Amino acid sequence: MLPGSGLDLTRLTPGEREHLALTGLDEKQRAELDASVESRRALSKIAAVQPRRVDELLPLTDVVHVDSRPWRQAQAPSTTPASLIGPVRRGGRLRIEYDSPRESCPRDLVVDPYGLFAKAGVWYFVADCGRVPRMYRLERITTWKEVDQPRRIREGRPWPPSPQRSLISGNTTTR
Repeated sequence: MLPGSGLDLTRLTPGEREHLALTGLDEKQRAELDASVESRRALSKIAAVQPRRVDELLPLTDVVHVDSRPWRQAQAPSTTPASLIGPVRRGGRLRIEYDSPRESCPRDLVVDPYGLFAKAGVWYFVADCGRVPRMYRLERITTWKEVDQPRRIREGRPWPPSPQRSLISGNTTTR
């Protein structure tokens, strides 16, 4: 930041700086990730910049509102982002029970996690299953547990996804 801009990023805690990277999540999604307190604190520090001059444009935050929640709210998921983020960050394999609408009963799968992905208010769990990339809707994961093995992710696969490249090289199947 430029001197005199009113915000010194070095005054943010490491956790607050990490939460700034969660751009695009609304307050409900931040709460689901159990990240709302630090996120609010980081955002309040950013909002506390110098007041605008009369001849300046209105700040974008005054004229643009982002609400990434879907129009229709689904029922509360049994697996929340906050419950799964710790095990994903530990870098181990997971055994999940997944209730796919394409199957007659839930399936038991051992997966190698990449991370969580929020799109249009819906949380997805991104993982390899049998070395094949998959996206699982978090609300359909009925149970999960950590497996005492490190994850085995494919080399050269980009994570996290960016707007310039498709999620996990475009081969991901949504279940």
